[in-house]
Amino acid sequence: MEIFLKALLLILVGIEAIIDIRKKEILLWPLIVMAIIGLLCNLLLSSWSFKDILSGLIIGVFVAIISIVSHGGIGMGDAVILMVIGIFLGFEMTLQIFFWSLVAAAMVAMIYLIRDRKSKGKQIAFIPFIFIGMAGVFICNVG
Repeated sequence: MEIFLKALLLILVGIEAIIDIRKKEILLWPLIVMAIIGLLCNLLLSSWSFKDILSGLIIGVFVAIISIVSHGGIGMGDAVILMVIGIFLGFEMTLQIFFWSLVAAAMVAMIYLIRDRKSKGKQIAFIPFIFIGMAGVFICNVG
């Protein structure tokens, strides 16, 4: 069941990544459905407490605060995605995903800057990097 839910979450984030690249927005209703599924699965089918689920939200809430303070420097959609991931996977794995997402985004941003100095200040979609970070963490945590 856990592998199925992780695969479902990865597919959802992958779809949201494509939408983010094309339109710079996210679909909210699938995220709400996945958040409800994550809550129910973790409360009913695992040993997680409500406190464990709330701790998973911390990364997304932190990104939401950054989004507000930076006036959209990082999108609120990125925060919502991280909150849903946190509900499913908890604080530790969400932190790993966020870290590797930042590393991947920084590498691409450096390539943009090296190739074209005019790209300074260019916005790049972050959800694809969340997808990459998530896939990498899932692959490294198999077993």
